[in-house]
Amino acid sequence: MLLYGDVAARGEGRLRETAEARAAEAAAALTRLAGGTVSAASAYGLADRDAVPGRLAEGMRRLGLAVYHGPRQLFRLNEPPPEAAAAAAGPFDWSAGLAAVRGRLQEGRYAEAALGLPGLFAQARAAMDVPGLSELCRQLASAIAGCRAQLGLSDSAEPQDAGGWTSLAAIEAAFAERIAALEAAAGAPAASRKVRAAIAYLERHYADPDIGADAVAGHLGISRDHLRHVFKEETGHTVLDRLTEIRMAQAKRLLADGTLKIYEIAERVGYRNGQYFSQVFRKQTGMNPNEYTEKRR
Repeated sequence: MLLYGDVAARGEGRLRETAEARAAEAAAALTRLAGGTVSAASAYGLADRDAVPGRLAEGMRRLGLAVYHGPRQLFRLNEPPPEAAAAAAGPFDWSAGLAAVRGRLQEGRYAEAALGLPGLFAQARAAMDVPGLSELCRQLASAIAGCRAQLGLSDSAEPQDAGGWTSLAAIEAAFAERIAALEAAAGAPAASRKVRAAIAYLERHYADPDIGADAVAGHLGISRDHLRHVFKEETGHTVLDRLTEIRMAQAKRLLADGTLKIYEIAERVGYRNGQYFSQVFRKQTGMNPNEYTEKRR
């Protein structure tokens, strides 16, 4: 929130231009510093300091509803709020619509589930209930995650959120993309589903030092030789290769965090011996864990 005073500005038009120019400059600076998108609220002509808290509260209220208007908005507090923003926000009752979408997802009727999204998000736009929208998104994400697990899809293969989460339309599009990915995966050959299930299992259990092709095959209910064959055929890598990739990715994340010792990181990613972990890390990255940490500083 930027408070700007300019005693040289005279006249309502000049005050408005100055306030909006300063708000635009602040939004541009924040965009450069933080990335993403920034919305702003501007006001001018405050009678005295006592008027500041009220305008500040109104600005925060409108900014809190920015997701309903889209990214990079400028809310002019001297003007009446848009009709949608002026409407009294009420509880968002999405339970019936969500239950229908969830039921279709569980039955594998993904295209029909996607058809239920526009109605849900139309309700969200009308209600302008931010906590209700957040809970809807959480429940939708949970339902889709359950379907992904059933199909053996790994978390790393999840589609990126379309357009970010900066507008209601972009959020709806992101969920539609996720459901479309479910439909595509469901139509894939059974062998591909087994491979995805194997990768998902490795991503959940990489910290177990005893995990390997035998454990994965047993979980999937297929022979070790069959798993090795289809995995190599479809990915070009062995099960151990993929497990090592997952472990190294997690190790890099923990090294970047900088709170654990090398032997602790080794244990966290499934290696009983810190020295062996360092050898594997060097083979994969060309540097040992300490060198990797120093390079990132």
